[in-house]
Amino acid sequence: MDDEGPSPNSGAARLVVVLCAFGLATVGAFTAFFATEILAAVMKTPTRPSTLVLVFCALVPVLAAVGALVISVRAKGVGRILGLGCGTLILGGLLTAVVMFVAAM
Repeated sequence: MDDEGPSPNSGAARLVVVLCAFGLATVGAFTAFFATEILAAVMKTPTRPSTLVLVFCALVPVLAAVGALVISVRAKGVGRILGLGCGTLILGGLLTAVVMFVAAM
């Protein structure tokens, strides 16, 4: 049986990953930048986080989004695209939260 090319559903799956990645990159970066400083104030740390640390916190979700996009382009099949792409985004969100707490201490 000949391969008829990619399924139309794989394009829809890639679109879902792209939209979620864009959301994580924009909202996650904005939130991480400002929430880290707010978290440091709430935790009553003696010094505020440096600007470089805040920028690093904002870059973590952007890098996770880029990783999810690369995975979604390289993966074959709808299940793998959604599983690996969205899994990467979830791990990126969790890593962002961990980095924010560590930076706020």
